[in-house]
Amino acid sequence: MLALSLVLGGGGAYYVWTTTAVSYTAEGNLWIEVDNQSGVGDVTPIRASGLLRGGAWIELLRSYQVLDTVAVSERLFLQVPPEYAPAFGQFAVADQFAPGEYELRVWQAGDDFVLMTQQGQLVQQAAFGVPIGENVGFRWTPARGSFPSGAVVGFSVLTPRDASQILAEELVTGMDRAGNFLSLSLSGTNPERIASILNAIMNRHVHVAAELKRGKLDETLIILEEQLAVMEAELLQAQRALE
Repeated sequence: MLALSLVLGGGGAYYVWTTTAVSYTAEGNLWIEVDNQSGVGDVTPIRASGLLRGGAWIELLRSYQVLDTVAVSERLFLQVPPEYAPAFGQFAVADQFAPGEYELRVWQAGDDFVLMTQQGQLVQQAAFGVPIGENVGFRWTPARGSFPSGAVVGFSVLTPRDASQILAEELVTGMDRAGNFLSLSLSGTNPERIASILNAIMNRHVHVAAELKRGKLDETLIILEEQLAVMEAELLQAQRALE
């Protein structure tokens, strides 16, 4: 009975290990520069308002200005079976394309294909070596032999906005009490993939924040130039009064 229990337990563990997908989590942190400067009396000049405060940094991270760009650069708009992912390595879309669910059927000879929608509408029928789905906005020319003979491959093409909405739901964010660190994490079964996506989000967030800061600095420069002109006029008036 002991030997039988060991065999059954080992077999069950092996079955669970091979059939259950392992989940990975990528984590990252962004340091937020907090403006703690405060004016003392009327000595300091008027300043522009702070860049962003508190939860606004999280809202910026989840904004479409950040996530839409990541969805395009990381090709999150494309959903394909993992075993056929290498064949879609060069898949791209034009500025105008038709999102939806598609099915690629490869003939038994392996030289010809049929591209259809999931509703059964014919999109294209040709031999491998020509662009596939060009009439619906795809930029994709897989080589002959990329798919096995007789394969039926279903895949989905989303709009960048839909892909970014899905990403926003999967992304976990948080801010420490002092508001200095913005933490974010993303989970999935492909560790390299989720790490690449998370790095792209962080880089895009830093880029957008830098653009906002550049705009704030320009705004502050305009305010200070206006104040300088006013102070010069007051100084000139005071000198004339003194004379």
